Order: sequence, then structure tokens, then C-alpha cells
Amino acid sequence: MSWVRVLLALVLSSSFLFASGCGSSATVDRYAVNGAVTLDGEPLSTGAITFFPDTEGAVASGGTIQNGEFVIAKEQGLPAGTYKVSITSTVSTAPASADPNELMENPPEVKSLVPARYNSETTLTAEVYDTAENFLSFDLNSK
Repeated sequence: MSWVRVLLALVLSSSFLFASGCGSSATVDRYAVNGAVTLDGEPLSTGAITFFPDTEGAVASGGTIQNGEFVIAKEQGLPAGTYKVSITSTVSTAPASADPNELMENPPEVKSLVPARYNSETTLTAEVYDTAENFLSFDLNSK
């Protein structure tokens, strides 16, 4: 399976994960979460952040990272609690001048900018509080 298909599968599975927390009949108090993400001291240009609950029955949620910042509105927010955090960011290895038709036939590889210890093997955790302000900061190191 090509990296593009793997990336697409990850994006789709993440969207299903986010949607699965939205259809519950139980009422869950959610709180807005926002924050900053840097990689080697610089704002992470683009990526995704996902929060996985430590508590059974809690919902997972996440959002996109743009210019080192993420915002998860209260409606898609998180219940108070402890979470494992996954941060991803990828770039295509295709040259900028690549022919789109050629890319369809021979998809380029995708390179992860963020080490596995921050996503598939995450060591990151976060605490969400039952307050109006939940600002989280993640300072990642590629080495």
C-alpha cells in the first residue's frame, strides 16, 4: 500500500473516531481546548492533533494545527480528564513541479516531520480541566 493510501486511511479513520464521540445519547460536558505546537523551537506549520482519553467511556477529539496553533471549540471539545496526545505532520517527497498526471500513476512517498514518540508511540499527555480556559503547549524535538 502506498504512503498516500496509508495517510488517507489514517485521516479517514480519525474522522470516524471524531464522529463516533458525537453520536452518543449521553450528555457529556465538553470544554474548549486550544494551544501551541512547536517542532525544534519553530511553530509546526501544519498537522493534526488528537486527544485519546485515559478514562473508559470518555470521547476522543482533535483538530488541525496551522502555524503552530490549534483550536478545538467547545462543541467538539473534550470532557475534563487525562489524555494521551498524538501529533502528526507530513510532507510529500514529490517535487513542486511534478506533473499531476504522473503523481496519480506513481504517488510520491510521504515523510513524517514528527517522530513516532509523539504520534504512533506517543509519550505525550495532557490534562483537560472543567474550566473555560484550557491552553496546552507542546514543544517537540525532531532529534
